[in-house]
Amino acid sequence: MLYNVLIIDDNIGDILLMQHALSKNGKNIQFRSALNGAESLAMLRESSYLPHLVLLDINMPGMSGIEVLRRIRSDEHLRDIPVVIVTHSSLDSDRVESYHNGASGYIQKSADLNEFILDIEMILNHYHGNDNSSS
Repeated sequence: MLYNVLIIDDNIGDILLMQHALSKNGKNIQFRSALNGAESLAMLRESSYLPHLVLLDINMPGMSGIEVLRRIRSDEHLRDIPVVIVTHSSLDSDRVESYHNGASGYIQKSADLNEFILDIEMILNHYHGNDNSSS
């Protein structure tokens, strides 16, 4: 089965790093990415693309990741997609706000490359094994 992951992050380097971490897993994964909230919501509303997992940055220009999360959770068609916040922010308030708005998980982007890759692999293993959605 093809597993669809949408990565929403304004930093192309972080997107490429997450794609690298996810591809190391050996599973059949299709990646799509969006550099901002408006682009990501347009992708999500396309009937032909519904990801099994969304990896979402908080701090983006324009629409914040928290606002994207709110819109996903308020959309009947999208609300059941797991959304994991992946951010550089170490603020407890960001973690609390993320979970308050329906985040499925929260990880801080580690400065240690290997640790960051392990965190992304852990997320994929958790959600890929518990996939109940269809596309």
